[in-house]
Amino acid sequence: MSSDDDVSLSALEGYLPPTTFFKPLFRRRGDPEDMATAVKLSEIVEDLSKLNQAFQQSESIFQDGMGTKVFRHGNIVLKFGLGVSPFEAKTLQFMCQTTNVPVPWLYRDHVHADGTAVLAMEYIEGHVLSELWPSLRPDEKMNIVGQLREILDEMRRHRSNIIGGIHDTPAVDARKSRHKGGPFATEQRFNEFLRSDMIPNAPRLYYSMLERAMKNDHDIVLTHGDINPRNIMVNDGQIVAILDWETGGWYPEYWEYIKFFNALDSSLDWVDYADKIFSKTYIGEFLADSFLERFLRH
Repeated sequence: MSSDDDVSLSALEGYLPPTTFFKPLFRRRGDPEDMATAVKLSEIVEDLSKLNQAFQQSESIFQDGMGTKVFRHGNIVLKFGLGVSPFEAKTLQFMCQTTNVPVPWLYRDHVHADGTAVLAMEYIEGHVLSELWPSLRPDEKMNIVGQLREILDEMRRHRSNIIGGIHDTPAVDARKSRHKGGPFATEQRFNEFLRSDMIPNAPRLYYSMLERAMKNDHDIVLTHGDINPRNIMVNDGQIVAILDWETGGWYPEYWEYIKFFNALDSSLDWVDYADKIFSKTYIGEFLADSFLERFLRH
């Protein structure tokens, strides 16, 4: 795809604020006293040796094979590694400043010369929903599902004219690996990007079928891209944070729905609640994307 297919945007160019009044559902955080303490502690983000030392001496929350590390250091959480998206910080900042969606407050971020990205965020008390879900009663599950539906509806009130990450960053199609491109001025260009990584020996007929099946007229809405129980924090029956915004941004309205089904834990009945979590479903788009995925390299 040529560079003509991409668009260059200023920080909020293309952003269309919600057109309907929305009563805030969620408490905004970031108490000045806590923030001052967190900023002081987060000075280690610019020193990788101090950062790794702090990781060894602190409470580890998460570590994966890609080198991403997450740990608690005092009243902040630090997330760092070569696998951490440098664009996640931009998304968190936007979510904190522009929406009522519960997300960790971002205190500081930094990208080192070797590409290691670091985020220093608010520590939030609670439990990851994936740990709680199997033990919840049906009515407790429906309570969480109802809250999540409100959160997603709030996000979908935020619109854009472009497809991609927040603040002029690329679109990300995360599957077995991440395919990046854009941002894109039209959904047609975005669809071409999605098909651009098909395996070379895919039958031309399949490409033609997908071209006809993939629509170009969806609304572009604020999207998380990985609504999964492991990315939802709950405390005393309330959703207190949506985590991991590395694939978040502006995407066609169906994108959240089809990405909901990626990498689901087969031991959970989470998928059975899809029709209650989403106010609108996109079966045709899901089937087209499932067919496309059979022929993608990433």
